[in-house]
Amino acid sequence: MSLRVLSEEPPGSVGSTLLEIERVTKRYGARIAVDDVSLNVSAGECLGLLGPNGAGKSTLLAAASGIVRPDAGSIRIGTWDIWKRPREAKRLIGFVPQDVALYPTLTARENLAFWGALAGIGDARALCKRMDEVLELVGLEERDRDRVRNFSGGMKRRLNIAASLLHEPSLLFLDEPTVGIDPQSRRHILDTVRNLVRDKGLTVVYTSHYMEEVEDLCTRVAIIDQGKVLVVGTLDEVKNIAGEHETVELEVQGDAEAARTLLATHPAVLAVAESGGKADAAETLLVLRVERADHAIPQILAALISQLGGRVTLRTLRVRRPDLETAFLALTGRTLRV
Repeated sequence: MSLRVLSEEPPGSVGSTLLEIERVTKRYGARIAVDDVSLNVSAGECLGLLGPNGAGKSTLLAAASGIVRPDAGSIRIGTWDIWKRPREAKRLIGFVPQDVALYPTLTARENLAFWGALAGIGDARALCKRMDEVLELVGLEERDRDRVRNFSGGMKRRLNIAASLLHEPSLLFLDEPTVGIDPQSRRHILDTVRNLVRDKGLTVVYTSHYMEEVEDLCTRVAIIDQGKVLVVGTLDEVKNIAGEHETVELEVQGDAEAARTLLATHPAVLAVAESGGKADAAETLLVLRVERADHAIPQILAALISQLGGRVTLRTLRVRRPDLETAFLALTGRTLRV
């Protein structure tokens, strides 16, 4: 499937292009992790990068931040080529990886002092002032003398964000920053990112499995799968890819594979996918794309009852209007939470 560019630039008052990715490819042996990707991000915008596990999101961010060298293509941060002028380009970048990059035996302040020194903040007074600012920003100013090993997962991720902001970057990469944390920390992180974009003019590229986070934060969305960016556009533009199609979620118990096979060939179903979840869960969530749920649901239920009988039990049924996940399903046949 070829790339659909629905809007070259985000809506609203944003600046010139800050990140320019042009025809970047990265291979690991025979596997192509990033496949001829081109993508621009303007100063002051928050771009959401959505895709399932293994889609290429993290590899693309690693290449854009100068961690992984691509096999082809070019990447510019501002006016600097990330590989020809890495020192100048990397001064503009803050990077928050999926895995927490902190020393557990050090305190929060000691961790920040370490990363601040690596970022080239040589003046002790300036570094101390900047540490105070970022600790307050992420809500950890009262825990700055505590050792990180005593922090919750959410607190560690908030401190990781603080470390990435010490040198006052212009562009922040956030790679799934809310995975596996408590709701309070998740909300704090989302509020922090929103304030950084709105009040500080920071440019953000935000990857996530959670479409509601992207809808909450981002002005534009790029959907990536199997190393290719399939679509780039505003939230409304991307949602409109699904047209008038609706999503029907069936939580079933029993022979879910038989139900999926049956529904995949049913004339009322345009696409079917099994949403990711706990491997040991008793129920399976099947996500169907249909044209008109009010007409399709009676036909679907009749088919399940007549052909599978007692082999499958329907636990819940939900209907959702087109959203980002519906658009992703329309493009790839898979749900975002794979």
